[in-house]
Amino acid sequence: MTVRDTSSDGHHVQIRLLVGYADTTDYLQWHYNYDGAGTSAVVNSYVPAGGQIADVGIEVATYEGSSLISHCIKWV
Repeated sequence: MTVRDTSSDGHHVQIRLLVGYADTTDYLQWHYNYDGAGTSAVVNSYVPAGGQIADVGIEVATYEGSSLISHCIKWV
C-alpha cells in the first residue's frame, strides 16, 4: 500500500488494512508517513492466516500527533 500526504497542513497521514470476516472486522496496524506534503511511503501489510475472509478494506486517516482528525474507509 502507498500512503501519500497531499496537503501542506502540518498533519501526518496513516493507512491500515481492514479484514472483514462473517461476524467481525480486524483493524490491522497503522502505517504512517511523517515526511510532509508531497511525499509518499510504501508500506507492507498482510492478513494473518485463519478464518474465511468476507471482505478487505483500506482505512486512511489524517492525524495531529496521536489525535484523529479525519478518516475514510474503502472496502475493495
